[in-house]
Amino acid sequence: MPLILKFEQSHDLLSDALYDLEDIIETDPQNSADLTNALGIFGSLFDQAIRTMQAFLSMQGINDAKAPGDIILRSYYENIIPDSELWNEMFTFRSEDTSELNTDDLLFRYNIIREVYYPAVSSLYDILDEKRN
Repeated sequence: MPLILKFEQSHDLLSDALYDLEDIIETDPQNSADLTNALGIFGSLFDQAIRTMQAFLSMQGINDAKAPGDIILRSYYENIIPDSELWNEMFTFRSEDTSELNTDDLLFRYNIIREVYYPAVSSLYDILDEKRN
């Protein structure tokens, strides 16, 4: 598959994942099941963001970034993301086990997603949208 098509496909999937999380945010979940679902959707969104950054880097001829940490660092150096520390924090956050958390802890994590991480991924989408044109 040509690199531009791979990027376009990945970018479209990122858009879909953003809408999925946006839908959850609009419902303002408060119970454990909905909060756990929101965290899972964020995990999928983050994974898609990493794949989209990697596809964009490949389209630019940068193929040495394979692991998420490397993709984040190269994306920072290529001015795709403004804050590599935030993205590394998101990577750690995404990887943490939340199966034993109570509702208050889930709500705390959800609020971080809503207030910090969702805007960062949304900004990535906009930056890539601008760079592809």
